[in-house]
Amino acid sequence: MTSEEGFVGVDIDALCEHLQPERKEAFNAAEVKAGERRHVKVKGAMTLHNVCKAHALPMGLWGAYRNWLLHEDKEGWKFVEADLPNTRGKCLREGLQLPCPDGESWRQL
Repeated sequence: MTSEEGFVGVDIDALCEHLQPERKEAFNAAEVKAGERRHVKVKGAMTLHNVCKAHALPMGLWGAYRNWLLHEDKEGWKFVEADLPNTRGKCLREGLQLPCPDGESWRQL
């Protein structure tokens, strides 16, 4: 995903390019926390596709979102394969919280 596809049309990578490393890390941490605050909490019979729709992700990014959630170097909350079944009609665990995609690792996809 490129920065130009961001929600407000700001090229975040270009903005961060001029920041000192510690400020860039702080900006990224704040962005990740913002994504966690805008999480979707699984209620009832929800699939990963339902979560993607709730986050208003284009269908073409649904696979990337799952890969991002499973990526071991992703900042913020961590997930394992068992948390995110990808089989048609397979529901997620009730109460699971899935963050809105944010942060440098999401933009690098």
